[in-house]
Formats: sequence, C-alpha cells, structure tokens
Amino acid sequence: VKNCDIVVDPPDTTGCGGFQLALGGQAFDRASDVAATTNNEFYVAGISRSFSSSDDILVTRLTAAGVIVWSRIFGNTRQEIIRKITPTADGGLLIVGQTKSFANINGDMLCMKVGANGNLLWSKVLGLGSANGDLGMDIIETTDGGYAFSGIINVNGTVADAVVTKLDNLAYVVWSKRVDRGDGESGVGILQKQDTLIVGIELQNTIVNYELVLMKLRLTDGAFIMSKKITPDARGLLNSYVLRDPVQPGYII
Repeated sequence: VKNCDIVVDPPDTTGCGGFQLALGGQAFDRASDVAATTNNEFYVAGISRSFSSSDDILVTRLTAAGVIVWSRIFGNTRQEIIRKITPTADGGLLIVGQTKSFANINGDMLCMKVGANGNLLWSKVLGLGSANGDLGMDIIETTDGGYAFSGIINVNGTVADAVVTKLDNLAYVVWSKRVDRGDGESGVGILQKQDTLIVGIELQNTIVNYELVLMKLRLTDGAFIMSKKITPDARGLLNSYVLRDPVQPGYII
C-alpha cells in the first residue's frame, strides 16, 4: 500500500450545485464503482496504471463537496481488477474483484477491507486455479459481523460456475457453495434478507436467452432454500446486481 499523487480538475463553478473531478495520474485510469458512507462522504474506486507497470486498485474517499480526504493504491506485481465496493457500518469499505499477482496468473478472487482512514485491514485471495481465472463480483457485510461475496469460477462462457462464499469477522471462510447445472453460470449480485442470502446468478443458456436465477441460501451454512428463474424476452441480460426495492417489499435487478 502506498500513497499517490492525484491530479484534480477544479470544482464545477457553473452553479449547478455539483462538481467535476478527475482522479488519476498520467496513464490509464478507470473508475468502476462509487459508494456512500454514513457521514455524507463517499468512495470512488477503480483501476490505475499511473503508479506502476500494471493495473492497481485506486480508492479515493471524498467529501460531499468533492474534496479528497485520502487516496490509496493497492496492488502487487501483476494486474488487479475491481468489480464492486460496499461501505461498512464502521465507515470502512469492502472491495471485491480479481488479482493475477499470486497463485493463479489467470486470476484469483480478491476480497479486501479498507478502514475509514484508508489503511488495509485485511485481504483475502481465493480461487481454484481455474484455467480461465476466478473473479469476485459482489460483497456485503452481514449482520453476524462477517461478510459474504459472490463470484465466478473459471470465467469463460459455458464452462463458468457461480460461487457464493461466507466469511467470518476475521475473513476466514465459513462455507462456500458452487452452482453448476452443466451450463455457464455467473454469481453476480448478493444481499442479505434476515437470516438468508439472496444471490443473482446468470445462466448462459446456449439454446435460448441469458436467464437469471434469484437464489435464497441460509446464512449460517449456505443450505439451499429456494430459487426463482427469470427468462428475458431477448438475449442480453448481463451484470444482474440485486438491490432492495426502497419503496415496497421486493428487489430491483
């Protein structure tokens, strides 16, 4: 972990009430996700090639006015990828994605927690050494003090499988479930509902369209409870992240 210099465009002065901000250095930089904190600040996270020879994870914390609180680079010798960030109750940030810097150069699932001050609290590299790499897609903090994340094993079309993993408060694996129906499956969105986990899983059906399965698993041990399959009218369903409906019971996909 190292500090980095940030190139910042001036705040927006057009009177629209917002701001414009550029984060990065002199090379390729790309934002991937944004998340709000509990004190009216927010995080922006993505990848950057401006501070090393490979893609690193760039995380920046900003005030509501666009003032940088801190910015950090996380990375190793090879490419890192970020897919999703989620704020935690203590003001920190969960990060999930992929790293090619360790056992599998094709990619392992990467989970991290960064504190409110930007310090790395823990980092977990998980994978099966898949020929096409493994990828984390979404991560949440659970009410028992632990964490849960979804992902993809062997990320390549019809040979991919979905995975759901539960971690304890020290980021050790409690259980992990793999979903394989003999087709391409991708674990994407995840959220908690009481004592269960709701997971959005994409099915790459080569006969008809991409389909979506909403699956409910028991939080304590990952036991299967039920699932619901949704088939779109046309091919093209991708990145099925799951959100709670803020108005009424239900989900937005």
